[in-house]
Amino acid sequence: MRISGPFRLVVLAFLIAASLAFAGCGSSSEQAATAGADATASGAEVAPASALLFASVTTDPGSAQWQTAGALLAKFPSSDKVVQMLLDSLEKQGTSWENDVKPALGPEVDFVLLGVAPGEGSPVFVGLTQPKDGAKLAQLVKSGDTPGVLETVDGWAVVSDKQASIDAFKKAREGGVLADSQAFKDTMASLPSETLASVFLDGSKLAQLARSTGAGAMNLQLGGIAGQSGPGGFALVAQPDGLRLDGTVSGQSPFQIASYKPELPSEVPASAVAYFSFANLSEPLGKLLEAVGRAVPGFDQQLAQVESFLGLSIRGDLLPLFSKEGAVVVAPGTPIPAISLVLQVVDGEKAVSALDKLATLAGGLVGGAQPKATDIQGVQAKEIPLGQFSLFYASFDEKLVLTSARDGIAGLRQQGPKLADDPAFQAAKTSAEMPDDVGGFLYLDLKDGIQLIQSYAQLAGATISAEADQNLAPLESLLVYGAEENGRSRFTAFLGVK
Repeated sequence: MRISGPFRLVVLAFLIAASLAFAGCGSSSEQAATAGADATASGAEVAPASALLFASVTTDPGSAQWQTAGALLAKFPSSDKVVQMLLDSLEKQGTSWENDVKPALGPEVDFVLLGVAPGEGSPVFVGLTQPKDGAKLAQLVKSGDTPGVLETVDGWAVVSDKQASIDAFKKAREGGVLADSQAFKDTMASLPSETLASVFLDGSKLAQLARSTGAGAMNLQLGGIAGQSGPGGFALVAQPDGLRLDGTVSGQSPFQIASYKPELPSEVPASAVAYFSFANLSEPLGKLLEAVGRAVPGFDQQLAQVESFLGLSIRGDLLPLFSKEGAVVVAPGTPIPAISLVLQVVDGEKAVSALDKLATLAGGLVGGAQPKATDIQGVQAKEIPLGQFSLFYASFDEKLVLTSARDGIAGLRQQGPKLADDPAFQAAKTSAEMPDDVGGFLYLDLKDGIQLIQSYAQLAGATISAEADQNLAPLESLLVYGAEENGRSRFTAFLGVK
């Protein structure tokens, strides 16, 4: 056997367990015996309360979560190749899945980061599990060119690359265990209970670690620009229609963005393959400029010079354009996709005037044409010719639109199916449990979007293999959003698979 180091062991074991579960390789009796026994981060009962990071993954191929994930992966034709590749990787190291790794696995593998070893500058990092066969685990950990160490603590195998880390782990436990920490309880209570994997981290302690190792120099220079981040966590969950990643964090940021109820999806055509929604950015962006001005010497003077050159005020003319709801929209178009910036504005005439100045200046700098008037579906717009395509901008219906195609404006004027009513978008919102009020969201129609990319690639002379096409076919959508809930900031990313 030639496994190099204990952590390569647990990572590889996790990948193998996951892949075999995905492929449905576990025996039916084994699956029946373990169904419903999903990882619940029980290692927190032995991990120290002072842990900076605690990650828990299930290595039980028969758990309900892995069976759900297996049904998802089975939709991808190349999944069997992934399993075989991992099995071959083990064999090349002289290790057998059935005889060496599988007996050494417990239903859960955890990783604990405690901090930096005094005088060494290296992190104190251990792994935890409750193996089916302790002798097999010990044999694996001690094999290879860089053998690790293993010790049993309260019925758990503690694995690390050096004894000093295990000693530090045991010493830290004198201050209590993570499962009794209120911060841990509150964080995990805000995440799904049944998961493929979960992570708890203490943001303030990690920031201190970054500063002590020099990685936090930029954060110090910007005067805590990210605010005071508290305990947070993540959870990866398999659902029958896709994979979902939930995240949560406590603490306040000076650049907090107010939640809003999106309205523009009811006006944008359903043909959109990408949609990024945002709102209420003018105040946070203003605070960001102030923070950078305090941190960077001479920044305000340089900004004033830029404003003088543009003939515009960043704070007075440009930031107000982002005071209400906005969106970046990508839709099919010729010869390039229609990429549009849509902003709800209070003063459309002032907004167009600002773009006139920017367009005139840009045209002068690159020797291009100046903006000219044009009519699009009864809207008086401006066109900036750029060779094979043009940019268009206009203000109408309390909106400012800057787009690479006429359809970017015309689509907002025409009747027809809208994004808010699109079945794929609605399904993604339901599966991701997206609330009515959000801090922002990103939606990708992967099915139509991938087809659009493929069509443009073919026009450019590129070829796409049949295997790649088959493996992309199950992808349905991607939805990512942020929201505030019970005094915590949270986000969700959902990948739809059909």
